[in-house]
Amino acid sequence: MKKVFHKNLYLILAIDIFLVAFSWYFSYLLRFNFEVPANSFYAFQRLLPLVIGIKILAFYIFDLYRGMWRYTSLTDLANIIKASSFGSMIVILMILFAHGFSGLSRSVFIIDWLLTLLLISGHRIAVRIYFWMGAGDE
Repeated sequence: MKKVFHKNLYLILAIDIFLVAFSWYFSYLLRFNFEVPANSFYAFQRLLPLVIGIKILAFYIFDLYRGMWRYTSLTDLANIIKASSFGSMIVILMILFAHGFSGLSRSVFIIDWLLTLLLISGHRIAVRIYFWMGAGDE
């Protein structure tokens, strides 16, 4: 039987969940100059589980959880761009069709997309550099 889960999958998944949540939160902070109004903070809290669920599912669909990170390549970076873009689009469409954008700042979605892309790719590249420098061979 094919091994479905890599031994570090849970750690990788936890880090990705943290990075997606941080990206969503920091998007609100940047949009509102670090003074998020109460109604916007409520929207952040209400939508956070949806954002995390959709983006993690998108990462899975685009194969971000396969293989070893020490061999991260440009193909993996392209998959991160696709997964982040796809996940953000699905979040936007679900919110648009469910509630419209009433009470939501649309710029948060753009900031979140960019931060997600930078944080997820930056983390994977950092792991690649860590192993490339030989630090992981101990």
